[in-house]
Amino acid sequence: MFWVCFIIGLVLGSVFGAIAYWNIEGVKGVIVGIVVTLAFGLLFGGGVYLEAKTKADKWNNGYCPNCNIHWTPYGASDKTLGSKHKYYYCEECYTEIEI
Repeated sequence: MFWVCFIIGLVLGSVFGAIAYWNIEGVKGVIVGIVVTLAFGLLFGGGVYLEAKTKADKWNNGYCPNCNIHWTPYGASDKTLGSKHKYYYCEECYTEIEI
């Protein structure tokens, strides 16, 4: 999962790397362009991977980590910045999660 996100980040980061390359002449421009591309790829890939891992850890295959019973859905929000949030709770210990 991380590698897919990293490669997408590299593709998107290459735009910023190209801008840096065009604005700085010579070998220094090439180095700055590569560094910008790699940094963007790492930041984007790492961010998307950490968000997905955090959601998977919260979800815990659909079971409450405290009681080991299935999560019960109780609501969903409208789309906020392009993502829809779903809310679940445990009927035994009343722990809530938002995914």
